[in-house]
Parts: sequence; C-alpha cells; structure tokens
Amino acid sequence: MATMLLLAVGISASAQAPIFSAANRLVVGNYNANLNSSDQVFVVQLEANGTIVVDEGHAVRYFQNKTADNIVGAEWTEAAFDDADWSDGVNGVGYNCSQTTAVPDDDDQGAIFNRFAPFNVGSASKVTTLVFRADYDDAFVVWLNDVEIARSQTLTDADVPEWNDFGENHESTNKPGPDATRWDRPQSNIVGPAENPDNPDGTIMVLDIPVTFSGILPVEPAGKVTTMWADVKRYR
Repeated sequence: MATMLLLAVGISASAQAPIFSAANRLVVGNYNANLNSSDQVFVVQLEANGTIVVDEGHAVRYFQNKTADNIVGAEWTEAAFDDADWSDGVNGVGYNCSQTTAVPDDDDQGAIFNRFAPFNVGSASKVTTLVFRADYDDAFVVWLNDVEIARSQTLTDADVPEWNDFGENHESTNKPGPDATRWDRPQSNIVGPAENPDNPDGTIMVLDIPVTFSGILPVEPAGKVTTMWADVKRYR
C-alpha cells in the first residue's frame, strides 16, 4: 500500500514510542461528537517493515462509557492495567458505521475505550517506523506501550481526555467489517475535522510513527515482565 509522509501539522507532539519483539500494547480512546451521536467507531491497522501486525479481526477488550457507568482517570491507558472485566470483541468496536463488533446505540454514548490484545513484531530491532492507518468516527487518542502516538486535533489537550470529552464530527468509511477495501479509500495525514479540505469524511488516516526498539519484552522498573504469557494466550 502507498503511504504518506507524516507532516508536523495534525498530530500532537509526543515522545518516541518503544517497540518490543513481543507483547506490545496498543490502547485507544475513541471519542464521540456528543452523547447522542448517530455513529461511532475506530478501526486500526499497524504495519512494521511491510508486515501487518494489527489488522481487522485482532482481538480487543473494550468499555463503552455511559452517563451512569464510566471510567474516570488515566489508569486504563497503561499497559499493565487489568481489563479482565471489560467486554471481548475485535478491532472495529462501534455502531451504525464501520463496526465489526457492534455496541448499543441508545443516545448515551461516551467514549469507547479499546485495549488491543498484545502483539508481536518480527525483527523488531530493525523497525524504526510503524505505518498507522485508521478508519474512525469521530475522534481518537492512541497509545503504544504507554506512549501517546496519535491524537485528533479536535480533542482536548489533556493527557488523557475524559470519557465525556468530545471531538468535532468526522465520518468513517461506513464500511462494516471485516472489509479490507476500506484501506483503499483516499488517505490523509492531517488529523482534524471533516471541514478540513485535506481530510474529508471517509478518508483513511495514515501516519508514519517513529519507534525505538527497546528489547524482547516490556518490563517494569523492578524487572518484572508487564504482560504475563497467560494473558497473551487468553486473547488467542
């Protein structure tokens, strides 16, 4: 697939993310335009040195925030967070657009928090850039191994937006998944509202994300592996 060079405009500044040979963690906050928005979704594809490492069908755990049931704070974004009580699904959680895992549309839709199953990267020591592709509605923030790598311009600049923070409207491709043809749609590397002529509704966000090889497995400062193999197996 053709990719586009990352421009300085359109993505918030962030530290370079670490990449590991195994047990990498991708975490996404998918934010709505308002609580009664008609649709919402986030579908992602990650490519490392020509190999797709996260794609449609990838297992996720997710939490759909509601007025009476929501998550406050930043702990859910951390790689070591315990998401055992969250719902199981696959890449593309949402409703009424490009979803693969459908959630209820009941006019009380806050952010959908997604935690992707740990993924491996072959020859990770040779990887310096990940190609990030997203089909989304309406806004998002993405963390890789505890480091923010992408954020919609229309969201708050808080480190971790709250469940009821909102972005401006942006429509997805409206291709319910799995549907690999979504990635053939027009591409943009300007993260912003649909009113931006370089980023109309239905465009695929494509960004080159710089990464640094940081070892075989992520570890805590004390040397404990942050992702247990039992947890990795659980997603298979």
